[in-house]
Amino acid sequence: MIIAHKDFDGFCAAGILILAELDKLEDLNYATVGYINKFLKRLAKDRPKKLFLVDINADNSNLYLKRLTDLAVKGFEINLIDHHRFPYDAQLKAAGINVIRNTNICCTQLVYERFIQKIDESKKKKADFLLCLGANDDRIITPLVEKRMTRMRTETLFDVYACLMSGLHNGREFLNNLFYERDKNGVGFTKKLFENATNRRFILEKIKKDTLNKQEVIKNVRIVHAYTKYIGIAASYLIEQPNTDFAIAVGDGQANISIRFKDFIKNLFRRNLQAYTKVRVSIRARKPINEIVTGLAKKYNGYGGGHALACGATIPIENIDDFILDLTQNFLKLK
Repeated sequence: MIIAHKDFDGFCAAGILILAELDKLEDLNYATVGYINKFLKRLAKDRPKKLFLVDINADNSNLYLKRLTDLAVKGFEINLIDHHRFPYDAQLKAAGINVIRNTNICCTQLVYERFIQKIDESKKKKADFLLCLGANDDRIITPLVEKRMTRMRTETLFDVYACLMSGLHNGREFLNNLFYERDKNGVGFTKKLFENATNRRFILEKIKKDTLNKQEVIKNVRIVHAYTKYIGIAASYLIEQPNTDFAIAVGDGQANISIRFKDFIKNLFRRNLQAYTKVRVSIRARKPINEIVTGLAKKYNGYGGGHALACGATIPIENIDDFILDLTQNFLKLK
């Protein structure tokens, strides 16, 4: 079984494992940082099996460690392939878990470098496509990725960027289309993406405009309150603005009523009460901030972590104002 993070980097890494015939598309599952611990708890009821966890981190590192070690004790063969920072790799390895980690490249490249030799020659162009897509999604473009992109035909590059702009709605469907449908009709593959990509392009412009209109600027720190679905986009956009070293997007803003209603029904169906008792925060920076975010999240009874320059936190709603104030003050002290 493969458990991938629900983004392009996660699914592209999973796709390369499938191309290497280490697992099947039917056995692909996905999780988010907030859901992975629940998923692993449910998985503990199954018979032991081989697991690949790719591009997966958790918003509660201590619980994540416990869930993984419990599965290892029960006989699960666990392979953890990731590029996020995690403080307990030594404990994972001591429990017999195979940990492959490199925080300097995207997870897709980590899997690509490890398993490309296991992939049949006829499928390597698909692996190259996944590598370039995953790396561009995570914005970690290494010399290897650049080299593969320069070898691509123009229409193939178009498809990479069409995928990125379209967004990821169903990882299994995306991989199935890439593995099988694109070979049948490359234009048809692109047509399926184009409408979504065009619509999303307009939505992104609206989000960016709203972000600039609602932002608060405190010296080199920009803060915006955005709808929780858009905090990653908002933070990524703000960090690109002039004289900005830190961008904080707080997920307590409002969206239009139709989006809020859909999400309410979805959360009600999933019994996800956390969506209304905790606030997600997305942070981008030009200086390492991971340790600050992780420490402050714990201080305010939440969870946090991620990359050195891009991370997030989940904070109880009653503590969110104090957390943002403390976070901002810490950022302002950094030189």
